[in-house]
Amino acid sequence: MNLSSCFLTQTDNFSEDLIDKLPDEILISIISLLTTKEAVITSILSTRWRYLWRYISRLNFYGSGDNLLSGERRKFVNGVNQVCSSILVPKLEEFSVDFCLNQSYSRDIDLWVEFAMSKGVESLDLIFPCPDAVYTQYNLSNDFCTLMNSPSGPSGFVHMKSLALKNVDVSGELLECFLVCCPLLCNLSVVLSRNLRNLKVCGASLQLKVLKIANCTYLTNLEVLAPKLVSIQFAGQREILQIHNVPSLLDLMIDGQAVVCITHPFISVQHNFSQLQTLVLKRYSILENVELPSSLQLTSLRELTLAVEGNNSKALLNNLFFLINASPLLKRFTLQIISFPLFLIWEEEATIKHPHQHLELVKIIGFSSIGIEIRFIMELLESAFRLEQLVIDPNVPPDTVDCRCKYTVLSIRERFKKYIPWIYKRTTLIDLVIL
Repeated sequence: MNLSSCFLTQTDNFSEDLIDKLPDEILISIISLLTTKEAVITSILSTRWRYLWRYISRLNFYGSGDNLLSGERRKFVNGVNQVCSSILVPKLEEFSVDFCLNQSYSRDIDLWVEFAMSKGVESLDLIFPCPDAVYTQYNLSNDFCTLMNSPSGPSGFVHMKSLALKNVDVSGELLECFLVCCPLLCNLSVVLSRNLRNLKVCGASLQLKVLKIANCTYLTNLEVLAPKLVSIQFAGQREILQIHNVPSLLDLMIDGQAVVCITHPFISVQHNFSQLQTLVLKRYSILENVELPSSLQLTSLRELTLAVEGNNSKALLNNLFFLINASPLLKRFTLQIISFPLFLIWEEEATIKHPHQHLELVKIIGFSSIGIEIRFIMELLESAFRLEQLVIDPNVPPDTVDCRCKYTVLSIRERFKKYIPWIYKRTTLIDLVIL
């Protein structure tokens, strides 16, 4: 054996001895940084490590993309069951499942929720990403509401701070029960729930700070009155969002046809929106159908993202410039162009009325290099004299059906390049990026 090999072996043994001398609490903390699967595997390292994983407080179970076969799903479920039956820690910080499971496994999933409840879990995630063709949604039964309201029930979720459900059938009644029985709940996310029809997130004592409700097809009413709410994300195809009192709201994202309902929250509680820092109106934001109140002031807004499409040129442009004019402290502006009407004629009253001395970044996505877009950029550059970066992206915005071929993208780039000298002549722009 050469000296280097001997030295390495001695060093490795020395490191192993040092690790083995650490107290169990530190070793468990180290194991907790691993995935649950990796933590379980550490049991084969030595007799000392055999049972340490049973004291981890964060359980995360997830599978690969090839998880649609019944045999694979049953194997996954059995693995989760085995881990749950082996855990000895008295309290869980996190219990998360991200795997393609359906109603067929409802008995097992119910037991997981009960297990998490018995351990006073702080964060519960049930994420079941399955295509429609292969599953019926797991139903989180209203029986859990009865259980939470029982004398022994509330203590189970009294420490819960975060609840995330995706592809889970859940009723508004049960979600409202969570809001009542989980006094520390600050994060609620429900995505693709077919059973959700009516939800009221209301209460002066609610600690909720982040609310996400997305693509719940049959939802007909969403009412929000939560004084401590900081962020709202809502995506849907109906005008159902009602915002009543959100004095702490900093971030608002509305995606889909539901953006038309922005009129109501702006008018009814626009005094609460003066502190908004981020506003995102995505995808099918039909600004031409929205009548914004003339008194609206977004005096704290730092980031604005808009997606535009429509046929009414005057209303579209007026609202586009109105939101920019209402945001004097704007730093980042992103415009996603789904479609500008081909006959769009520039309205002389559609202008940026005040200098934007804080605007640093502008992104134009879905750029076509048509006259109306060039004019818009010119108008923007005239007011943003401290702009640091302008990003021009001819590719269509994400989440849109249309796409552009490589030739079209190249053609748009070439047409835009002739305006580059003018841009640098009229502004102190530091960086121009053409994607």
